[in-house]
Order: sequence, then structure tokens, then C-alpha cells
Amino acid sequence: MHTKTDAVILHVTPYDDKSIIVNLYTKTAGRIDCMTTRASGKKSQYITAMLSPLNIVNVQISSKPAHTMGRLTAIETKHINFRDDLARQCVRMYIAELLFRTLKQPLPETELFNFIEQTIINIDSDINIANIHLHFMLTLSAFMGFEPNLNAQGRFLDLENGTITDARSSYQYCLNEHYTELIRKMMTSEYKLAENVKMTREDRHFLIKNLELYYKLHIADFDGMKSTDTLLQIFD
Repeated sequence: MHTKTDAVILHVTPYDDKSIIVNLYTKTAGRIDCMTTRASGKKSQYITAMLSPLNIVNVQISSKPAHTMGRLTAIETKHINFRDDLARQCVRMYIAELLFRTLKQPLPETELFNFIEQTIINIDSDINIANIHLHFMLTLSAFMGFEPNLNAQGRFLDLENGTITDARSSYQYCLNEHYTELIRKMMTSEYKLAENVKMTREDRHFLIKNLELYYKLHIADFDGMKSTDTLLQIFD
């Protein structure tokens, strides 16, 4: 079977001297992991750049029913970031890792793909990106079925139960009023407005750590992020 679709590069892993594994989130087939031959010759640098995490490409993948991994047989550029901007590169790295660690099932969802695609385009534009990873994590949680319920009465966000409460019964996992209000502002804004939510360095550091905790509480095999420390240093 041959699949031709737009895709976002999530992760690339060396397999052996001749092959690599490319993890993709595709528009028509969801998460796909596939093998391809390492690039060589004059085009190797360009192909390597094309396969960088969070680039948007069009791919052709060949697969067989008996095999869990497909074969990447063709790839074309749709949107590749060439900006030499360390902050934007770190945000791209963080979001790519988040998607790699959370999008596991081969279930296509066009609205989710479009959201990811638009976020990538936003990162590579000239807009303020200081809050984009936080807004992205909150919106992604809705697609994954554990969006915080902010419609209940209360002042504190209970991360364990994903809802607002007036009683801090599970104190370990409850955010105070200040951070609950910041999350409420982020979730009730389009990104163009969410970027204007005022936060200090301490606010952003606290929220990213606690949103990762929120993911850990609601995704059984989510064991944290390797790129967090780098991202925090950028927005220090």
C-alpha cells in the first residue's frame, strides 16, 4: 500500500550505517514510523535539513500489512525553517518532542494536523513566541481528551482531576489562584491574544513544569521531556 500525504517530522533516529527511522505525524494516516536510507552525496545536507523536527513535508510511504514500519520512498518540502533564531529553534525542538512523546496512535485527525501546522508557521513568523509552547500544551490536551475543565465553580485548578475546585483537597496537585487565572486566560484566548498574557520568568517556569506534570497525570507512559531545561534557559 502506498500513502501520499502531508506530514510533520517529529523525530529522526539512526538505525544502522545505511538507514534511519523517521517518526511522522501525517494528515491522512496519523502517526507513522518509517525507515529510509541515509542521504549521501551532494543532496545529503539538504535532505538532512528537510528531516529536521517540526518541518512540514509531503511524503510517500510504502507499507505492507505484515510490517509495523513503513518505508519512506519520497519526500518534498512544504515548510522548512531556515531562521537562525535560537529561541524559535528551542521552541520547535520542545514542541516536536512533546508530539513525539504523546501522539502514539495511527489515528488521523485533520483538525489536529491543521492546528500543529499553523503553530509551526506561527513559530517561524515574527510574532512573540514567549507563550506559544504553553498555549500549545493546553490546546493539545483538548485534542487528547484531558483538557482542563474551567467551567466549574472554584479558584484552584486541580491537576489530578483536571477541574476547578474551591477545596484544595489534593494540595500536591492544585495550582493557586494566580496560576489558575493565567491558565484560564491562555485557554480562553486565540493564540494571537494568548501571546499578550503577561507573565514573569517565574510564571513561565512554574507553568511549564506543572503542565508537564499535568500530562504525566493523564498519560500513563508520559515520562517527561528532555528539552525542558534548554527551553527554560532561553526564556530565563
